[in-house]
Amino acid sequence: MDKCLVFGAFGYLGFELVQELLQKGLEVIHVDIGDEFEPPEYLEDKEFWVARNANFSVKDVRDIPWEGIDTCIIPTCDWVYFAEKERGEIRKRLTQFFAESKDVSVKRVHIQRDDRGEKFLPVELEQTCELTITVPDLYGGWQPPSSSFYKMFVSGEQAEFSPPEDALNVHDAARKILEIITTRKGRFSLKKQTGDQTYTVHRTEGKAGAGNGVTAKEPYDEKEQDVFYIKETENEKEVLKKMRQRVVNLLREK
Repeated sequence: MDKCLVFGAFGYLGFELVQELLQKGLEVIHVDIGDEFEPPEYLEDKEFWVARNANFSVKDVRDIPWEGIDTCIIPTCDWVYFAEKERGEIRKRLTQFFAESKDVSVKRVHIQRDDRGEKFLPVELEQTCELTITVPDLYGGWQPPSSSFYKMFVSGEQAEFSPPEDALNVHDAARKILEIITTRKGRFSLKKQTGDQTYTVHRTEGKAGAGNGVTAKEPYDEKEQDVFYIKETENEKEVLKKMRQRVVNLLREK
């Protein structure tokens, strides 16, 4: 992978992926598919972090230089934080775009959330994705204002709290996703490692079997997929402290 197109590089997970890509020296093209729905304060800060990188560029959805682009990332997991009307608008834009570029040959990567009954991508578009990665609830980084973590900090009801047991650090998720994108095709999901699970689990027809005596049942569709259990690399309390400070700073700027 040398040049990557990202729909929503300023989204929650999308931005973490972009930073990882740029750190690896790869070229990233951001396509604005719904920037107007992102918090303005976040957009300003994120643009500051990446705008001076020569490998980062912004293109209009109607003016994409397809030559040399080998991967297209569609992080629908970021858009579940938007209102229903906003999600509908993004879905409409995506459908129109891919209908007009159906003959373009790139590796399409769909990153979706595992706890939403709503299918974001139309079936005909989802079927064109060579790689689908399902992520759990994420925490850390630029927490979306509509997320439960952000609301908890704002409410002040609980001075100290821990993320749900199955929530995964967004930085660790981004690093693993980049590894999967560069080496795999098919269907995968990420889970937080909470015990002695092996890092990969093979699943067929609703059941997953893992090493070390671990057995898991996953609430996904019946398509075959591998589950990666991710060991977090950052101290949870430090991550939460940074999250809280970022929320406080954002509220001050409003």
